[in-house]
Amino acid sequence: DVAVQEAETARRERPYDPSAALDLGWLHIRAGSHAAALAAFDQGLRISSGDTGLAHGRARALLELDRR
Repeated sequence: DVAVQEAETARRERPYDPSAALDLGWLHIRAGSHAAALAAFDQGLRISSGDTGLAHGRARALLELDRR
């Protein structure tokens, strides 16, 4: 998926930007790649531990992984 590839590029270019991790995580959720989404959200939370958007995304990824 082109959007995921572009978000992965943005994440590599901006490794300390939690919004890049957030965008990538949600794109992975929409693509059904829940383990990759979890990894992206976790990376973002290492930068910005209080980010509620990242925490919400992480919870969603965990829920989706548990449903499989």
